[in-house]
Amino acid sequence: EGYEDKDVRAGNEKRQQELEALSSIHTTILSGNGEASVLEEITRRIAEVSGAKICSIVIPTGANGHGQRLIMPRGLTEETFDRLFPGGAPYGEGVTGWAMLHRRVAASRNVFQDARYDQLREFAAAAGYVSSAAAPIEVDQDLFGALVICYAEERDFTPEELSRLERLARHGPNCLPEAPL
Repeated sequence: EGYEDKDVRAGNEKRQQELEALSSIHTTILSGNGEASVLEEITRRIAEVSGAKICSIVIPTGANGHGQRLIMPRGLTEETFDRLFPGGAPYGEGVTGWAMLHRRVAASRNVFQDARYDQLREFAAAAGYVSSAAAPIEVDQDLFGALVICYAEERDFTPEELSRLERLARHGPNCLPEAPL
């Protein structure tokens, strides 16, 4: 058995996990348990599929959407975020801000060496992550927010991982009947 066969099998297994996660999210939506339950299922399942330490949905807040805040973070508490950013994080910072501003996937191998991070470096240290990737979430072509995953170690995100994150951001949260909160 060659390396290509193992790579194909690993890719198929990841795709199967992705489909199972989406199916679980859809089942939660259909259960009628409310948006909080759906959002929790989204971040839980995406953290599992990606193997991420942290997974969250980040939305723009404040006047004209010039802040960022977490919804249903997995792997950290909202209190950690709120302690550092009681009024929301600065909009446009980090891979999450970049993904929302440019409406495309963004990744950072090491947030402590990334120019897109300024005030968020302290948050990354407090939350215990080094690398991060985010994909924009659009609902009916309007920006809803971003799906972000974070890892405790430096990570070179593969094109397959970034494509998976983009698909999950497109198909998971977009199932919501209306924008939460």
